[in-house]
Amino acid sequence: MNSEIIFDKKYPVDEDGNIQIGEEIIKPVVPRKLAKILYDHFNFPEIKPAKPKDATFGSIVENLDIILNRGYVDNNFISHRPFNVKQLAKTYDFSRQALIPYQKALKALKKNEAIPEETAETKPKEKFVPIKKKAWLKQYGHMIEDFQEQIKRPAGMNQTAPYTHAEPHLYDLFVNWIKMTPIQFLQMDTGLSRSDKMKNIKGWLEKAREDFHEAGKAKAERLGKVYVGAGWKNKAATLRQFMDKVGNMSVGDVPKGHPLSQDVMTAGYGGKKLAGKYSHLKAKVGQIKILKDCLKEISPTGYFLFLLNLEMGLREKEAFTISATEPEPDQSGVSEKIIDDKKMYKITVRTRKGDWTGDSIHTGLIQDPELVELISKRINQVKEGMKQKNQKAADKFGVKLEIMNREHKMIRNPNHTLIGNDNEFYQIATLQNLKPTQKTDQTANMVNLEEKFRECYDKAGLTETYWTQKPFHSMRHIFAHYWLIKTDYDYEFVADLGHWKATTELKRSYGAMPDELFYDKQIAYHDEEYLDPSDFVKMKKKKALEEEMRKVYGNNMKAMEEARIAAGVNPNEEADRQAYEEATKPEESE
Repeated sequence: MNSEIIFDKKYPVDEDGNIQIGEEIIKPVVPRKLAKILYDHFNFPEIKPAKPKDATFGSIVENLDIILNRGYVDNNFISHRPFNVKQLAKTYDFSRQALIPYQKALKALKKNEAIPEETAETKPKEKFVPIKKKAWLKQYGHMIEDFQEQIKRPAGMNQTAPYTHAEPHLYDLFVNWIKMTPIQFLQMDTGLSRSDKMKNIKGWLEKAREDFHEAGKAKAERLGKVYVGAGWKNKAATLRQFMDKVGNMSVGDVPKGHPLSQDVMTAGYGGKKLAGKYSHLKAKVGQIKILKDCLKEISPTGYFLFLLNLEMGLREKEAFTISATEPEPDQSGVSEKIIDDKKMYKITVRTRKGDWTGDSIHTGLIQDPELVELISKRINQVKEGMKQKNQKAADKFGVKLEIMNREHKMIRNPNHTLIGNDNEFYQIATLQNLKPTQKTDQTANMVNLEEKFRECYDKAGLTETYWTQKPFHSMRHIFAHYWLIKTDYDYEFVADLGHWKATTELKRSYGAMPDELFYDKQIAYHDEEYLDPSDFVKMKKKKALEEEMRKVYGNNMKAMEEARIAAGVNPNEEADRQAYEEATKPEESE
């Protein structure tokens, strides 16, 4: 096809702004986003997309005819089969609605110009599956499908890892490591008791696990990495459920070291921990100050992010998806609060990890004056930006005025990022989505910010590998110890503050009590007297009474003793308690 002949000569635009190809009447549109995608990602000699500002409806139809119908060769001389529409839209993150006018045009042209239909050679490329795996799935795929159906979660909830990875996990285990069919492994129709079956399975899996770890260790050594062995635990989790649902063998609790164990403290290679390895990770007072000073100097956005994480302990990238606007139900946002005549902010966060359990919303109260000021500044930026008459003016405030909705219409943008400018780290139109999307430049912006954090961690003397591997998530570790020390290790409070479901994970993976504090508590408790329960109760009551007396008499021990003698009572005895308290009351003034 030649766009000039088709659209400029044969199919001109009529006075109503339409073109007609055969019986099809089409309203030509030229979305600049689609034109830019073609120019950025398909700029090959065979396709020759126009620059976005020069693109026409016809030029895009011509490009899409090649991409969707014919296939092409890229600049590296690699041949590509045609995309299908769903695949193209998903790969380059745009709505399939945008392609409808072009699909209509291509369909009409096929009828009118006899463009060849898609052939077997030009069908979209299917995912490659080895012949060995295809044969295995043909024989046992129905068992996996039945298994997945039994563990499938209701619509609207994320599926569990055993559901998502059922096929690759079970194929890999049975074919490469256990080296049995599922029927042989489950010992169906053997007449064996459950205990005998489990005994056999334990022996088979111990050998399979040994081979699995040896292969993993060898691969890690080739890559210069330390082998941990978490992969076996993940596959075993799938296998446990498969045994239960398909083989009617519920595994239940097993001892540590068992090949089906899910104990994260011992399930790694050689009994290594799979959790809690970094519970000691924290920053000292001086290091936090250096971090603040460094980030404030080289990255105001990073400084804002750090202060916010110090208050809320957000997971790795949660802060980037908080909107600077009032939150709608089940969405992130910011609300102003006045408490004790002080301005504060309530931050509502959409925690994607919580979507697994239906607990996806977490809130926190921001009190730090400097952080309150930064939030106020960003909210005011958004308000001013949205008053601007054009996007160029709004850009000065880091605000995107409009976004495209599902109907392909431009609408007023309802969300604006709290951290960074709109579209700086995520596509602003997807900010409240289950999975916000990123473009290449947005990913690059996030990587650059990570580098700023690495620079400041190094400057603060935080040189352990974890800081550089996970510069954003490391802040959650700082938060845990920061608040645990502030609260004298009140794990319940800090777990709620940081949105941990239970104190177990907080203690195990983030906030292990430092040895010096633990020993200090042990020494203090060591000198306490060991008593029988009845004597312990009396001792507690005595201490409570003495505390009340101190409130009345302060440090005047003489007055306390005189009151006791005057009352003629023994505060250790329960029968004298009321008389004693009466005797120690201060006199009421006239």
